[in-house]
Amino acid sequence: GYSGDNLGSLSFDGVDDRVSSANNTGISGSSSRSLCVFCYPTATSGNFYSVARIGSAIDGRLFEILISGNSVLGHFYGSGLALGASSGKTLLNNHSYVVMTYNGSTVFIYVDGLLKNSGNFSLNTTNSQLILGLKAYNPHANYQGRQSIFQIYNRALTASEIQQNFNATRSRFGL
Repeated sequence: GYSGDNLGSLSFDGVDDRVSSANNTGISGSSSRSLCVFCYPTATSGNFYSVARIGSAIDGRLFEILISGNSVLGHFYGSGLALGASSGKTLLNNHSYVVMTYNGSTVFIYVDGLLKNSGNFSLNTTNSQLILGLKAYNPHANYQGRQSIFQIYNRALTASEIQQNFNATRSRFGL
């Protein structure tokens, strides 16, 4: 649930908390997109925890940000593909700005405004709801922690836009 005591964050218990958009995002197929979130995970080991996703694992068309240990993973279920990146910092009990973009051919993963990895992928996601905190196919890997600022774009943000967004809000989280 929402708590003003946590810098205006949504709190996720790792069991059954999630946020779902009321309508589909309108982002599908191989169209460009960006998912951006300030997160503060309180569990990161032993599994891959879902921060945010669009698409569906049911038909194998998913665009999902996962965290595990100190790594961020772009997950594209059904394609058998994933893109991992070391965050370069301790994610557990720390605020991080995680961004995953897709420009129609390449996925980029950023942490705290810095590019951590990229790779070429051919995505074909379904037009579906945005889901925060609930893993598509493993209920034992739901996100545990807080999420403060979440943004979804129907275009791939540039590196300078990602850095600008991070710099505009980082002081709120002591970064």
